[in-house]
Amino acid sequence: METSPEVGGLEKKPWVLRTFRYFRPHARDLVLAALLLGASTALTLAGPLILKHAIDVEATGPARSLAGLARWAWLYVGQLALLVVVTWCQRVILNRIGQSSMAALRAELLSRVVSLPVSTFDEQPSGKLIARVMDDVETLRNLMTSAFLALLGDFVLFAAMAVTMLVIDWKLALVGLAVLPPIAFGFHLFRKHAGPRFAEARARNADLVGFLAEHLRCMPVLQAFDRAAWARERCRELSGARFEAETASERIVIPFFNGIMMMEALGQAAILLVGGAGVAAGTRQIGTLVAFLDYMRRYYEPLHRLSEQLGQLERARVSALRVYALMDREPEPELLLPATPIVPGSEGELRFEDVWFSYRKEPAGEDDWALRGVTFTVPRAAKFALVGPTGHGKSTILSLLLRFHVAQKGRVLVGGRDVRSIPLRELRGQFGLVLQDVRLFPGTLEDNVLLGAGGGEDAARAALGALDALDLVSRLPDGLATVLGDGGEGLSFGERQLIAAARALAREPGILLLDEATSSVDPATEARLHRALERLSRGRTSLTVAHRLATVRAADRILFVERGRITESGTRDELRARNGRYAALERLQALDAAPRGEPALAVQVEEAVTHGLG
Repeated sequence: METSPEVGGLEKKPWVLRTFRYFRPHARDLVLAALLLGASTALTLAGPLILKHAIDVEATGPARSLAGLARWAWLYVGQLALLVVVTWCQRVILNRIGQSSMAALRAELLSRVVSLPVSTFDEQPSGKLIARVMDDVETLRNLMTSAFLALLGDFVLFAAMAVTMLVIDWKLALVGLAVLPPIAFGFHLFRKHAGPRFAEARARNADLVGFLAEHLRCMPVLQAFDRAAWARERCRELSGARFEAETASERIVIPFFNGIMMMEALGQAAILLVGGAGVAAGTRQIGTLVAFLDYMRRYYEPLHRLSEQLGQLERARVSALRVYALMDREPEPELLLPATPIVPGSEGELRFEDVWFSYRKEPAGEDDWALRGVTFTVPRAAKFALVGPTGHGKSTILSLLLRFHVAQKGRVLVGGRDVRSIPLRELRGQFGLVLQDVRLFPGTLEDNVLLGAGGGEDAARAALGALDALDLVSRLPDGLATVLGDGGEGLSFGERQLIAAARALAREPGILLLDEATSSVDPATEARLHRALERLSRGRTSLTVAHRLATVRAADRILFVERGRITESGTRDELRARNGRYAALERLQALDAAPRGEPALAVQVEEAVTHGLG
């Protein structure tokens, strides 16, 4: 089985050392946990020695004593009770260390995710990113708080018991330890075959989590279009794939675990046979045999845990590699070219110079280009509009201005400077963005209007007031302090658009980008949004993407974008007089809005077809 592409190339990196970096602030607690580990190891070793003395001296020795036997029995009970307390304290400390350390890792991972280029989120579904941040980090936490340090403790205990048995009776110890070579070979086979299967299981788990995260929010749409059955079936398929991958990994764990149990039985049987023969012959004391049987029982407890923890270790290794593969992605650079100074007199100007762009990293043919030789200039404080068929590059132009993507050829300039030579914070701080798909976040109305812009309640109220939207504040029960539901639940689409416009205004941008900001609303709401956006764009450079041409009639210039090219450019009157693609689109929209039975209907249909968009 091949290694998951999500972790390919990272297997040899010291992921354990990278993970321990998050434990460094807890050095004092780690030292305390190590001391407790030493104490628990000593207490565990003391148990069989207490039994040996009680049997060989107090019960069967020449100076046998019932009172002495009782004292050693109580000592044995005290040793066990103290071991329980020490182990509990150790687990509490380790859990605290693990929770805090993995919280730091998760915070750093989230910080890295939000700094990644927008193209990353085009490639990675949000559900898979959620699985990385939540599930994989949680798996890693389980490893570091229980399995890994438990493995360390078990290794110390394992070695200490081996030394103790060799000191007590080295011949009998070698009999019990004879099963170690087959166990070591089993470890080797497990390590070799388990990793790829656990990687596959984590990948299938991410597929399932991603599907659920992306489709549960769309459940009303799935039900409305009778796709709920399809979603259930798809979820069943992904669950089945996850089940198969997990089952395949367990097929490695279970035989290994059972093999350990078989080796334990063989080892204890050999101790019982050889040691019992020595007791019968009088060459060994019975207390020594009992101590060895107890040691062998305890000896295999770490091996039992190891057989379970190796599975967890492999899962955590894969999770760590997936987490660090994401963290090793380069964040979006502030600059792609050397910084250039502000060009006096060019503030607010937008310019495209023979821009070619493809969403493919290596475009192979003409059809791979989303933009082809786009050239235009938007002067300062001018109002330009982009119109044309859906999917022909209009929104891509806005993405290049914001440097969500970077053109492969040509230059995109803002204020006379190449966007690649402007620090990201400075570049995007110049823009106010209003989208058709308004994203509102959990929090108050004030938080959603300001979105970190600062200024407090007065600034939020001023932004809404400038757009004549204060009635929204008065309608909500707690005004600006009203906590909005998920995605703005309880607000109309037009109200969410007004909030988005106020959000853009609160930043006091010099340039305004509108992407279908007034679509999908009723005429009354559209008129209100037009008035709000008119106020918003006053004195600012604006570039509007629109399908409904009524929204761009007042534009200083209209650019018709088709198949990644600007095929027409001019004022509305100029484009209508040219009688080209824009004029055909305007007639087609007028035809769609015309009453049934209008006398000129047939003529309009013929013109629309003659000058159609096909």
